Amino acid sequence: MRTLEGLCGESMTLKIDGQKFGRLTALQRLGSRDKKVFWSFKCDCGAVVEMAATFVVRGHTSSCGCLRIERSRESVLSDISGRSYGRLAVLGRAGRSEGGRVLWSCQCECGSTVDVSAKNLLNGTKVSCGCRKREARAENVAARIVDLVGQRFGKLTVLRLVERMSRSVARWLCACDCGGIYVAPHSSLQQGRAISCGCARRDKTSYMPEAAIAYAAGCRARRRNAGGTFTGEEVGNLYQKQKGRCASCMRKLGNAFHRDHIVALINGGMNDISNIQLLCPRCNLSKGRLDPLEWARRNGRLI
Repeated sequence: MRTLEGLCGESMTLKIDGQKFGRLTALQRLGSRDKKVFWSFKCDCGAVVEMAATFVVRGHTSSCGCLRIERSRESVLSDISGRSYGRLAVLGRAGRSEGGRVLWSCQCECGSTVDVSAKNLLNGTKVSCGCRKREARAENVAARIVDLVGQRFGKLTVLRLVERMSRSVARWLCACDCGGIYVAPHSSLQQGRAISCGCARRDKTSYMPEAAIAYAAGCRARRRNAGGTFTGEEVGNLYQKQKGRCASCMRKLGNAFHRDHIVALINGGMNDISNIQLLCPRCNLSKGRLDPLEWARRNGRLI
């Protein structure tokens, strides 16, 4: 007889000889392996197999494997012509695949024809010719791409979307303040790399957004393994703290100012707002990578 303790403990002997479970009839106990009691079973198909008794008693296994094969053959060999699976309507049998699976010719709702294995149709793996995935991908792309029409980036005003290539890659047609037309990538606009049709190189005014400048400074800092970061808002607060004047010559900065690392990154300085000062272009170019004390001495501020 079977015992509950034997079913749960694996170390107890299961007395199931002669009993039948599904297609399997227990013959004799073989011993224990890996904390499981193994028995030999004879299947209705004539095969004799060795299995863990608990798997058979609990109903996890009901044959030597022949039942699964028979069910698979029934599903494959049955005529499914005229049936519909998702967007696919089965037209007729289309031969076999290289692996031996039966293929069925199916027409999708979009009009395309595709050959699909019976297994993929029956288990729901294939429900269209591929158009369903493409539509879902397009919907996902539309949700991910932010509409930039009407927004300004430097001297550029976005007019319309030109091309969408993936979930985060798109190109926008932009009108420049100088009258030119420029097609800019989505990421270049958002990160401040595209600010004009090219004419901004000749201007003295800085059109690059503070957030983009801070992002570019962070990229340079990471290349030099320098820690810290700062935001456009912090730069704006620093501008107010310096009263809009150069930290060196005290000239009015306006919009044409440089964000200088007091201790240069190449000299081990941090990319933190505490290590940033706002200088006019002339002062920043003359300072370069000099140590702040050496630069002050050259300017006559130190004796």
